[in-house]
Amino acid sequence: MKKAMLFIFILAFIVSGGFAQHKKFQFSVFGGLNHVFEYGSEDDYEMGENNFPVTPAHTSGNFGAAFAYFFTANIGLELDGRYTLSSKVTLEDPADQDTVEINTSKHYSVTLNFIYQFLSGNLKPYLVVGGGIDKLLAKGETYTSEY
Repeated sequence: MKKAMLFIFILAFIVSGGFAQHKKFQFSVFGGLNHVFEYGSEDDYEMGENNFPVTPAHTSGNFGAAFAYFFTANIGLELDGRYTLSSKVTLEDPADQDTVEINTSKHYSVTLNFIYQFLSGNLKPYLVVGGGIDKLLAKGETYTSEY
């Protein structure tokens, strides 16, 4: 499996050089990791209501695609869609140190972005400004804690 992934990466790297010239339409497919920092506070603890108020930092895989149209050599619009997978985290009750392992929610996001490329040579630094939605795909689940 690792050899196949390495082969695909090398092939994509070599082939992308032929398409590196500026075009009006650009299509990208990508994958990676999405790191979420710790959030919540022990101050939000309420017995029976919010027993596990702090979600620890975690990293989930994600993948997506983007389509961009350039009006000029430097100015364009991009539509970007991403899907983030779930990961396991262990929550802890601050009152009695009870723990429970849960799956984080999967989610998807769609953004519309304005792109401005500063240069048009081989190196193209750019600025992206945009907005969109991030939809959690939460579902009800039942978990049993350690205690």
